[in-house]
Amino acid sequence: MKDKRMANRHNGLVAAVFSPVETSGKLALDRIPTIVSHLIDNGIGGLLVGGLTGEYASFSDQERMALHEAYVNAANNQIPIIAHVGHDVLESAKELARHAESIGADEILTSCPRLFKPASEEALCDWCAPISAAAPNTPMFFYNSPVISGSGYAMTKYIEFAKQRIPTFRGIKFSAKDLYEMNLCLQMNDDACSIYFGCDEMLLAALAMGANAATGSTYNYAAPLFCQLLDHYEAGEMSEAQACMSRINQMISLLHEYGGGIIAGKAIMKMVGVDCGPTRLPLKNLSDAEYNALQDALTSIGFFDWLKTANTSIAAHT
Repeated sequence: MKDKRMANRHNGLVAAVFSPVETSGKLALDRIPTIVSHLIDNGIGGLLVGGLTGEYASFSDQERMALHEAYVNAANNQIPIIAHVGHDVLESAKELARHAESIGADEILTSCPRLFKPASEEALCDWCAPISAAAPNTPMFFYNSPVISGSGYAMTKYIEFAKQRIPTFRGIKFSAKDLYEMNLCLQMNDDACSIYFGCDEMLLAALAMGANAATGSTYNYAAPLFCQLLDHYEAGEMSEAQACMSRINQMISLLHEYGGGIIAGKAIMKMVGVDCGPTRLPLKNLSDAEYNALQDALTSIGFFDWLKTANTSIAAHT
């Protein structure tokens, strides 16, 4: 089984990447190498492709496979790729998993069906097992996002079943704000099982509770701020780390005002020089006036200056 470790200095940060789209709505696969280079240059240690940030539910299975393959090719073994294969149709999830393994994705991530949900943690494991079996040589993670999926499974129970029944199970993408449960999951871990924390706005608290890896959408354009936070935390400079977290959350509060992490996030990517194009329906893109207002608001809080300062600080440490 492949066991490629993230080798980046800030190897705990995994960006949940955007899916680039032309104004016509067609996938803009030719933009992916630029996105990957931007993320590597900004200290990211891994890429999650085709998740919620990647608008997976708005793409056909064939388009999702094309996205996975384009990111794997662009990464060219420089950085690990996690391919999200979650689906409401089991056979489709299995096919996505098979394809992800065939193109060399480093890990797969599956999720709970959005409509007909397994009745228990054991039944959830029964759902995930055949998806994992479709990619028998690739580590599998489960995407725990109760707010989005509407599910409330106990991840400690799921891990117990998964370790027994899914040979390729390697951990959880923990996109829930229950740090108590996250800590309990961490206590169950060993070298073959990991937790990716998935709430960007709570990263510092999660670090204090034992997290050492995280995946999020804001890492696409604010990675230098998160790398700076990690540097301060690892150096024991808690006041400085708290200041970084406060700046990040000022930015995140603006995302909520301007359409959320996908809509505002794609807009900010364009502001920092990496145009991922528009969102797909049913998501509505920012108008020109809203885009300009968001840019002005980010400038007003100092966001773009923070990025420059963080980049300078990181460069001084390398």
